[in-house]
Amino acid sequence: MKKKILELLTTKFEGVDNNILEGFAENLAKTINTEEEATTAVEGVTFQQLLKHWGDKRANAASVTAVSNYEKKYNLKDGKSATAEAEEAAKKKAEELAAQAAKEAKERAVKDNTPAPPAKEEPKPDNTIPAYIQKIIDQNEALIGQNKALSDRIGTLEGNINTLNKTRLTESRSAKLQKVISKLSSAQQSPYKRISLDGMSDEEFDSFLDETKGEVAEIEKEKAALSATGKPLMGNVVKNQKATDAEVDAVVGKINI
Repeated sequence: MKKKILELLTTKFEGVDNNILEGFAENLAKTINTEEEATTAVEGVTFQQLLKHWGDKRANAASVTAVSNYEKKYNLKDGKSATAEAEEAAKKKAEELAAQAAKEAKERAVKDNTPAPPAKEEPKPDNTIPAYIQKIIDQNEALIGQNKALSDRIGTLEGNINTLNKTRLTESRSAKLQKVISKLSSAQQSPYKRISLDGMSDEEFDSFLDETKGEVAEIEKEKAALSATGKPLMGNVVKNQKATDAEVDAVVGKINI
């Protein structure tokens, strides 16, 4: 199933490094059992998710490698010396001897009626984080911060791209509409230009454009018929005289929008 998921990711995110896609595919394959589930899952994947997964993977790998290298260099194991077991045994033996000595001294004090020496205060555990561990933690936090900043930049870029695509779509549709209604007068074009084109789907716009072509053809046919009878389209309007509101409404009414 990992192979199928990787194929789908490679198709969707063409050009993205295969190492990034392969790691993400392996993660998805843990919960996906069918090709249908794989297709649905990949459709919902975003580039930000890929980037975050890759950043987290790099951060974890960097932490493991840093700890391993440091322990090899200084002969450590889990932050302790390789001879820690021997040291721990020696410390335990010393504590047992000290306890035994204190017990014997107390018994002698009771027997001799002399005060026993004060008990040795147990050392408090050192909870300080080792410097090399703190350095790794700081590096991880820095990587997480860098990943978030990059993710925010990508989100902004995607928003700008969506806005640009919407603007281009509106301009393209307006140009197509203008081409269809260009033969109409300004008054006849006005109702069409007030229609919001960017809110339509591609199918709705194509249907609207086809209807407009039919309406423009009808208007052109009526103009031709009136010209043949010698009557002006706007009635007895004096040349260069502005049409009245009633005359404009009469023509616009034929557009049937």
